[in-house]
Amino acid sequence: MSKKIVFRVEGTTCASCEVLLERAFRKLPGVSEADASNRTGLVRLTVKDDEIPSVSDLERAANDSKYHFSVDDGRRSSVFRRIDWLRGVTVFALAFSLYLVFFKSGILPTGASLDSSAGLAAVFFVGLVASFSSCSAVVGGLVAAVAASAPRGQSLMERFKPHLIFNVGRIVGFAVLGGAVGGLGNMIGLSTGLNGLFLLVVSAIMIGVGFGLSGVFAGGSVFGLSKRISRFMERRAGKGQAWTVMGLGALTFFLPCGFTQSMQLLAASSGSVLGGAVIMSVFSLGTAPALLGLGLAAGSAAGRIRKYLSVGIGIFVVAVGFSNFAGAATLLNSGSSEVPVETAGVKAPVAHIENGEQVIQMEVTSTLEYAPDTLYVQVGTPVRWDIYGSDRMGCASSLVLREFGVRTSLRPGFNSVRFVPSRPGTFRFTCSMGMTRGTMIVLPKESGR
Repeated sequence: MSKKIVFRVEGTTCASCEVLLERAFRKLPGVSEADASNRTGLVRLTVKDDEIPSVSDLERAANDSKYHFSVDDGRRSSVFRRIDWLRGVTVFALAFSLYLVFFKSGILPTGASLDSSAGLAAVFFVGLVASFSSCSAVVGGLVAAVAASAPRGQSLMERFKPHLIFNVGRIVGFAVLGGAVGGLGNMIGLSTGLNGLFLLVVSAIMIGVGFGLSGVFAGGSVFGLSKRISRFMERRAGKGQAWTVMGLGALTFFLPCGFTQSMQLLAASSGSVLGGAVIMSVFSLGTAPALLGLGLAAGSAAGRIRKYLSVGIGIFVVAVGFSNFAGAATLLNSGSSEVPVETAGVKAPVAHIENGEQVIQMEVTSTLEYAPDTLYVQVGTPVRWDIYGSDRMGCASSLVLREFGVRTSLRPGFNSVRFVPSRPGTFRFTCSMGMTRGTMIVLPKESGR
């Protein structure tokens, strides 16, 4: 006869933890089925009457100090009681401080800083940390299944080959699918308003994922793909054919993992096929050393260390969410200002006239700034806006001045944009992500300037 027993579990962060716990518990004597839920914090086991595992049995099977088990008493906590409010406030404060300190220096990998080596290094570091997390352990299960399918008696190089194929497929797949996600973000953001709303939603989800990684929610991240994907892929991994192995490496893009989700959201918020591809390929490169076996020793490090790293990355992801949120707010409020132009308090440089057009000039610098970032024109007279773009512009390669219908992609070198300022006022122009900002001041003709 068999029966079902229920335990509580603390320390799970995403569906990857569910897969790992289920895999470990099915190996326990007498256990025929295991179901772990990150959302509810419960583990349900189907066991034989005479072989019921204890809490200590579960802890030994899980083999990770971040998980804590207890016998379920049947009481259910409300959603609000499953939130660590003190930790939430602490994570919020640290993430906001990180945003304020590092955003201007280009360390946060937003769409605006995509071309920054510091931004890409941060993405690589997230991948490196993810490779020593429960997410990597799930992928490691696929790698183990691939290794088990290899014939006995092979040389070391022959045994290494499927792992290399798996990681090549993973990196290429992440680049292709990351580009698709970035392209989708660009399609959704066809208008400035929609782009702002899309970025706002992405920011909210990213902040939620970051809080989950930091352990603010008792059930970890509330976002994730079904663990059935992991189970299906493990079954396919046993086939062992080269194309199957490479395809499985690519499809790990869809495995449930908070770290991967945060980078996928970052790729979407880049609004660029190239940007999304670069973000996801750099992230997968960060995970490659451990998956190839170079980081096995670090992967067995104390669970406490991995827990602290997860919290740190969670704070980082929340900070990136704040950065994208600021860009969304700029896009949604990129119209005219109610402040009268006469109160600007700055002497306006006079735009010179060529062939009946006002000519203004601006540069998009390699540090993703507009120089100058404040421009003056007169109402009613056509404007020729000459813009010099640097070789690396990132998000700033897309220019939006919504009030006068300007939305264009800038190339490195010389660009020219034309529009007619139809009414006086102070107007914001931005990149498509709202990260790089400038001001267009349209003066009334009667001002005498």
